[in-house]
Amino acid sequence: MGAVKNRMTGSPISIIHYDEQGFEEKTGAPAPVCEAYASSPGVTWINIDSLTDTGIIKSIGEYFDLHELTIEDIPNTTHRVKYEDFSSYVLIILKMLSYSAQDKSIDTEQLSLVLGPNFVLTFQEKPGVFLTG
Repeated sequence: MGAVKNRMTGSPISIIHYDEQGFEEKTGAPAPVCEAYASSPGVTWINIDSLTDTGIIKSIGEYFDLHELTIEDIPNTTHRVKYEDFSSYVLIILKMLSYSAQDKSIDTEQLSLVLGPNFVLTFQEKPGVFLTG
């Protein structure tokens, strides 16, 4: 496979995948592209840079066999920090803090992580602030 970088549509989805054959990175991937990574060998990190499209969250959740409560929790930004162990993956919901010097204020953003045996799914409330910005 080698090192491959592929920029696709304006989707909020980024994929990094590696295995014994190589490494690939896709940005702007549509949700259906993620389905193949749910059962592929190697390790996959899928980052979603927005919580506004619950259809994307639901699709990713179905591809990776996430519990329906996990799919409901991810876009709910009123959660407290939490950790849940579902036998095939772990869900961690965090609040990320950033300081705006211009406004002299502290902004919060929810970050949800789903850690599976060969995948990491991250869902950021705001595009690219903490993981890709």
